[in-house]
Amino acid sequence: MSDQNQTGENDFADSSQGSQKERNDPSGKYKSADPLHERIHPILAWVIVIVAFLICGLIGSAITQITNIVFYMIFGYLGAIPFYAFLTKSGSKWRNNVKSYLNSSSQTQIKKTTRKKQICSSCGWQNSQENNFCHDCGTELGD
Repeated sequence: MSDQNQTGENDFADSSQGSQKERNDPSGKYKSADPLHERIHPILAWVIVIVAFLICGLIGSAITQITNIVFYMIFGYLGAIPFYAFLTKSGSKWRNNVKSYLNSSSQTQIKKTTRKKQICSSCGWQNSQENNFCHDCGTELGD
């Protein structure tokens, strides 16, 4: 009897996983690792972005009690940006560009902070390589 329970539980687990896969994608066309913008129809994605813009604009205007169109648009954009970034193909490209820009600017910043310094022989001040004279005492720096 315990053999039947184990078999029944395994069959139930397998069938529930199969039905979950069918509910997510009955055609089997998309993999779960595909980006979200590839798993959703482009028109539906843009409808969601526009609705998010409208709803967030209304909520923002209601919260601030300011009916100015500028505030409506600001709150609408703030609410729609995440939907745009993850649901649309152009938003995905934008998100990747921002990510690469942030990575490159952080690497540039690291390079700037790791520059070698020239130490002044008179006062001991640490000067950047570009300086010809000491920033603190004005003594000429040698190469």
